[in-house]
Amino acid sequence: MFRKIPPLEVVESVLRSLKLSGLSDKRWFSKEDLPLNTLEDWLPLVEPFYLPCKAERYLHGTLTHQRLITILRHLLKQHNIELKVQERMMNGHKTTLYQVFYDHVDPIVRFD
Repeated sequence: MFRKIPPLEVVESVLRSLKLSGLSDKRWFSKEDLPLNTLEDWLPLVEPFYLPCKAERYLHGTLTHQRLITILRHLLKQHNIELKVQERMMNGHKTTLYQVFYDHVDPIVRFD
């Protein structure tokens, strides 16, 4: 999927461009909450890390909310960050909600 793993700073920047406060943001959001017009802000940061054939498939062409969620999943998965999914009924419609779950624990090294 990637030539090399995108740094965590790139992932944070993409999340901020999508109106999330970063990895520490615990809010639930729907894909409709993510702005599609921010592509120009974060695409140049992400594209060099994708393999050319995958960049053509996922990054070029019409950006939809579902494609945006897929790209977000790709980036988060590289750092073992989970994108939680939950379906809820809102105003009589089933809505899919997402949450970035970053359970960062510093490893403890013990010398016994």
